[in-house]
Amino acid sequence: MIRSPYVYGPLLAILLGAFWLHALLVPFWQDDFHFLLVAREAREASDSWFSVFWPKEKSIFWRPLSEGLYWHLVEGVFDANPVAAHAINLSFLIAASLAVAWLATDFAQLIEPAVDRRHAFLIAGFLYGIHAAHFIPAVWATAVHTSMVVLFSALTLRFWVLALRDQPAGVNPNLVAIPLLLMLALFSKENGILTLPLGALLTGLAWHRTRPTRATWIVASFSVLLSLAWLMIRRETVVPPSGSYEMDLGTSTIRNLASLTLFFSTSHVNHCASYWNSTRPSPHSGPSCAAYFRLLPFGLSSRRLVPG
Repeated sequence: MIRSPYVYGPLLAILLGAFWLHALLVPFWQDDFHFLLVAREAREASDSWFSVFWPKEKSIFWRPLSEGLYWHLVEGVFDANPVAAHAINLSFLIAASLAVAWLATDFAQLIEPAVDRRHAFLIAGFLYGIHAAHFIPAVWATAVHTSMVVLFSALTLRFWVLALRDQPAGVNPNLVAIPLLLMLALFSKENGILTLPLGALLTGLAWHRTRPTRATWIVASFSVLLSLAWLMIRRETVVPPSGSYEMDLGTSTIRNLASLTLFFSTSHVNHCASYWNSTRPSPHSGPSCAAYFRLLPFGLSSRRLVPG
């Protein structure tokens, strides 16, 4: 019997690729043309690709990877081919789904070693990958930043979880990847700053199982300093957003908080684990788990809280 969940990675990638395959036929639209023209002008002016990290002019967003290097690649290497652009987007969406599945798998093992991790991998990766919210990142080239920030944030959190779980006597190799992946997330989209509080939340949830080592705390402090440096540089490269980009704090905030509270409710997580993995589950496991999955879509369907 196959116990490792990672053998399902290629299968999950194929399923998600088939699900979103139609996105390859969508032409460029809206902001795509603006970024293509900017990339073409930079190429004709012989500007370095890495000039996007310190732009000549301020803009609403500073996203060197997703709005800079990405469009240089699409315009300069793939000759502004929309199929190639959407193929890149689809690759990032699939990679982000696998990263989410990877994170869910390792965190499930950390807090509940008896849980069959295959369920965590398949459920997390598949539900994330096919969610309707990814229609825009799949069919709109400009929205590649959504998949990019999730990919790098999920990988950052995954290596943080591994650093909590595996604590060797010498240097912990998992700690090395955390600052690098965090910066890639920040350079993809400003939502990447949420990786820090999410890491703190995961640490608190796993506190009864493991505690951060001194080296882990050092890396965490260094990551905070990097984020502060990113905020200072971003402040010099962006202009205040217009009214259409202001943060909207309404009923979506309540739905998100309710969903997050429900998701991280220990009783519901344990009931679902019992329901999926026990041969004789608790009589309360089924109703509790079913209630969880009925309420989860309310949070998943809520509006975004971060502009862009």
